[in-house]
Amino acid sequence: MRITYRSENSKSGTPIIATGLRQLSLRGYGNRRYGVTAIVATGLRQSS
Repeated sequence: MRITYRSENSKSGTPIIATGLRQLSLRGYGNRRYGVTAIVATGLRQSS
């Protein structure tokens, strides 16, 4: 999964994470804990 929103970083940071969380919860409860951590870590890394 590749997320590209460099040009609108401050705008899209939170919505991207929210979308990721929604997709993960639809995908399955088993992967959720790890997936959430990965999504948030990726978002933070790209934001800073």
